[in-house]
Amino acid sequence: MQKEPYRVISFGAGVQSTVMAVLAAEGAFGAQPDCAIFADTGWEPPHIYEHLDWIETILPFPVHRTSFKYDLRERTKSLRSYSDGEGYLDIPVYLRGQTRAENGIGARHCTENYKIMPIRRECRRLLGYGPRGNPPPGAVEQWMGISVDEAHRMKDSRVQWVVNRYPLIELGMSRRECQEWWAERFERPLLKSSCVGCPYQAASRWLDTKRRYPAIFAELVEIDDNLRVSGLRYSRDAYLHRSRRPLDQAVALTEAQKTLWPEADGFGEECEGHCGV
Repeated sequence: MQKEPYRVISFGAGVQSTVMAVLAAEGAFGAQPDCAIFADTGWEPPHIYEHLDWIETILPFPVHRTSFKYDLRERTKSLRSYSDGEGYLDIPVYLRGQTRAENGIGARHCTENYKIMPIRRECRRLLGYGPRGNPPPGAVEQWMGISVDEAHRMKDSRVQWVVNRYPLIELGMSRRECQEWWAERFERPLLKSSCVGCPYQAASRWLDTKRRYPAIFAELVEIDDNLRVSGLRYSRDAYLHRSRRPLDQAVALTEAQKTLWPEADGFGEECEGHCGV
C-alpha cells in the first residue's frame, strides 16, 4: 500500500515549471517529486520541445510525455473540436459582433482536454489504475508552477485523489525572480510555454513567432483566415488575436509599434494553472 502521496510536477517546460523542477531536484521543497509529466498538445513551439529534451538530461527524476487522443494543431486547422464536431473549436477564439457590446470569446476546452485529462490519465497509469479507475483520496500531490504574481490562478483540484500544491508560492517567488534565478545558473534561455496558436498570448509573442518561425506563422495566418468562413457555427466572426483583427494585420501593427490593445497576455483567464508555465 502506498503511504505517501505520489508527487507529480505538472510540467509545461516554460519559465516557472522549469525553475520549480530544478529547485525540486535540489531539494528545495523537501521530498523530491516522483516524476514530471508533460502533456503535449501537438502545438507547442519548437523551442519547447528542444528544451524538454535538454531538461530530461539534468533532472534526477523521469519526465513522462503524454497527450490527448487528438492533436490540437490538426483539430484547429481542420475546424473540428475534441468531440469531432465541425464548426466549433477547442481554443477560446475572440468573437466580434456588430457593436463592441456584442464582442465576446468562445468556449475553451483545450486546457481540460489537452492538459488536465492527459496528466490525470498518466497518473492513473503510473499508479497502476485503468484509464477510468480512481485512486484513493490524496493519492497524488500535483505540483503546479504558479508564481506569486499569478496567485489568483491557484485552485483546488476537482478530483479527490489529486491534491494541488504550489511550491513557488511557498517560496514567495515571482515570475521575474524565477527568470533571475535561472539566469544566474544557466546560460541557455528560458522562454514562456504555450501553444503557438493560443489566443491568450500577448501581442509580442505573436510577433516573436513571426520572426522566429515564419513557416509556423504563415500557417497560423491561414488558420485565422479560415476561422471566418460560413462553416463555423459561431454567430459572429472569430479571430485568434485579441484585437479581433486578421492575424497578419494585427501583428503588422505590433511590428510597426502601433498596437492599440493591452500587451499583457490572457493567461490569468486560464485559471486552471496548467498553461503558460
